[in-house]
Amino acid sequence: MTMKPFRVSLIAGAMTMSGFAFAAAPGYVISDRGDVARSGTGECVRSSQWTPLDATIQCDPDITTSFAPVQLEPIEEAQAPMSRIALDTDTTFAFDSADLTVQGKQKLDEIVDASRDAERMQVQVAGHTDRIGPEEYNQDLSRRRAEAVKEYLVSEGIPEESISVAALGESNPIVQCEGMSGDTLIECLQPNRRSEVEFAAFAPADTQQQEDVQR
Repeated sequence: MTMKPFRVSLIAGAMTMSGFAFAAAPGYVISDRGDVARSGTGECVRSSQWTPLDATIQCDPDITTSFAPVQLEPIEEAQAPMSRIALDTDTTFAFDSADLTVQGKQKLDEIVDASRDAERMQVQVAGHTDRIGPEEYNQDLSRRRAEAVKEYLVSEGIPEESISVAALGESNPIVQCEGMSGDTLIECLQPNRRSEVEFAAFAPADTQQQEDVQR
């Protein structure tokens, strides 16, 4: 069977130099020397395009073991370009809850629509929160939100066994917002409140054969 993958990721750092080459570290800020830039505390600096799927053992060893990327089966043709869609928690979920909003469901429907003609799918869902509040509570909230995304996708026809879930809590911030407080801090930390989905849909063999003939 020839398979045509379509991948969607629902998404979504300071600097000194040390580390490893850019070619081995997409998703991280690169220094003038061509190495991954590091903060004053020695942490790798992530770019705005970073996702858990970009994590490396040198920079984020905990993530590489807890959120392994989907391993797509080899195909003979070049894969279709990967698209990324930002799914921001402030509009996807009700405040401080795991209840999907109308906007959140509409965003997830883009994945559901893409899966309609797929023979099979692989989906990974990761939930994230900001650092406000107890860490244990944030971890649980990120899990419940990731599960809510999974439940909605299953209710719309995507097989449950094709979906995996990871709760990453406040462990993978996109922004730090040091020295802020109150409403200013909440607004600044908005990019950290997110859910991410990695999605691959494999087209039926006869569909792919028709496309090959048309070419």
